[in-house]
Amino acid sequence: MFCLRSSYIHINVLKFAVTTGCRIGEVLGLKWEDCDFEKRKIRINKTIHYSKVSSPVEGSKFFYTTAKTISSNRVIPMTDEVYEILQNQKIKQTEQKMWKRSIWKQHKEFQNLVFTCSDGSPVYYYNVNSAIKDYVAKINVIEIELAKEEKREPKIFELFTCHTLRHTYATRCYENGVDQQVVQKLLGHSTLAMTTDLYTHVSEEKKKEEVAELKILA
Repeated sequence: MFCLRSSYIHINVLKFAVTTGCRIGEVLGLKWEDCDFEKRKIRINKTIHYSKVSSPVEGSKFFYTTAKTISSNRVIPMTDEVYEILQNQKIKQTEQKMWKRSIWKQHKEFQNLVFTCSDGSPVYYYNVNSAIKDYVAKINVIEIELAKEEKREPKIFELFTCHTLRHTYATRCYENGVDQQVVQKLLGHSTLAMTTDLYTHVSEEKKKEEVAELKILA
C-alpha cells in the first residue's frame, strides 16, 4: 500500500534532493542515524527500491541494497539549507506520529526513515515523480491564465523528474566554481568523466557571461 500524496513529504524530498545531489533511492532510503547534526555530515550507504524480489507470486515490495558503487558509499556535508530541511522534516514527522499514532507502522526493516508516508511506511519514488507532474501542471495553469491577462505567449514550465535534480545540483556547483573532483565525490561517481559528461549542463546565462569576457584578438 502506497501513501497518498502529501505535499510536505514530497516538497521536503525534492528540496533535499536538489540541495545534496543524491539519487532518489538514496534520499528515500536515508535514516536518521545517517544524519550527524553535530558534525553536520550525512552518510550515504544504501538505497531503497520497490520491485519484485524473488517469485512473481510474492509481488513487489520495498527492500534495501548497498550503495550503487564503492564511490556511491560516501559522506556529504550538511549545509545550512540541508540542515533546515531535515529539521523541518523531523518536526513534521513527529507531528504525523502524534496524529496517526493508531496507524503509524513501525516497520522492523524500515524504522527510523527520514522521509516517510503519513503512516510511517516508505515513500514510493513513483509518487514523487507524480507529485512533480502535479506541481508542473499547476504552475502552467497559473502561467497560462496570467499570460492571457497580459496578452502574451505563456512561458510553459517543462516537466522534469527526480533525476533532473542531480543535473541541477551539479550545474549549480560548476557555476559557483566548485572543483570538478569535489563534485564527483559529492555525486558518488566512480569516474570524473562520468560527472563531466552527464552533468555539465551549464545554463544559457552562464555561457553568455563567459563569452562576454572572452577576447579572441586581445
